[in-house]
Amino acid sequence: MMSMIEHEKKVDIFNFVNNMRKRRSFMVQVQSQYEFIYETLLQWSVCPVVTCHVPDIAMVRSKWRAIDPTTGKTEMAKQFELLDYITPGGANLTTHSALRPDNVKKNRFPDRVPADRSRPRLTMEGDYAGANDYINASVFNSEGKKNAYISTQWPLSSTVTDILRLVWDYGCQAVVLLDEMDKTCVQFWPTQGKKKCGSFTVELFEEYQDVDFVTKRVLNITSTSEKEARRLTQYHFHGWPKNQSVPKSKSNFCWLILHIQEENDEERPLLIVCIDGFGKSGTFLAAMATINKVKRDKTMDVFSAVKRLRKTRPGVVDSLERYELCFDVVEAYSDYVKTYVNAM
Repeated sequence: MMSMIEHEKKVDIFNFVNNMRKRRSFMVQVQSQYEFIYETLLQWSVCPVVTCHVPDIAMVRSKWRAIDPTTGKTEMAKQFELLDYITPGGANLTTHSALRPDNVKKNRFPDRVPADRSRPRLTMEGDYAGANDYINASVFNSEGKKNAYISTQWPLSSTVTDILRLVWDYGCQAVVLLDEMDKTCVQFWPTQGKKKCGSFTVELFEEYQDVDFVTKRVLNITSTSEKEARRLTQYHFHGWPKNQSVPKSKSNFCWLILHIQEENDEERPLLIVCIDGFGKSGTFLAAMATINKVKRDKTMDVFSAVKRLRKTRPGVVDSLERYELCFDVVEAYSDYVKTYVNAM
């Protein structure tokens, strides 16, 4: 079919698959496989190259940011538009749990709700009227691990114990905070000493700054119902202003990702918190996935990282500027590696 597109400037997927089935039954057995063919051919015809090897990152990034005089668009813009086309905004995903009358008030924004199939289920019993298994959050897989990451909105006054239930139920050992608090946000840890949050007691064990743009806190969380204490490390990033699409510094953002990876294993989920559990959290996950791909395969592929995340939470990485940031972060990572190697 790729040859047909090249030579005839058209494609007939239906008849091609139909002829295949005449020669061999059960080829392309399910709808998802048929859709995959469409997506692959569309991507190949619009953006045939979405990956590059590590040595070429700087050159490719510069080339893909240049405006094509025939279209008036950059290659990155074409990739982003293609992503929006092949990953529509969740029409096929249900959000029944989020829209139940007893759960609607738990959503900070009515248009920022998780899909039923990818939301975490809280199992620890809640301690307020209306508590159930719902929290506005999404669970993401990494390429090598199921349930590797969880993104959630900053808790409201009515849901502050739910984020602690989430941490407890899923065994999170670290949480990343990507926003500063405003008047609608509830602080779920004490400024000093201990704080009672429903059936939990949260103690601030340690607080300090490794760098001026990250505050690190070590918390002891005790469940009074289970009579057990666990430790949670919190990384509060101060480099992403409230109404700014991307962080102030790509290098600082890259440092945050690498520092968290260095200090935490991948056995337990990493919790990412931002104001809506969607915008900044999704961008953080895309940048982290792209860096992981570079580490593992020596290849950069932002397109596939975002495409995979959108299967869990449609629409994440919701602007071209945030898509471009992922390329910038990879270049910052590449510079970091070069600096480290040269210092050896």
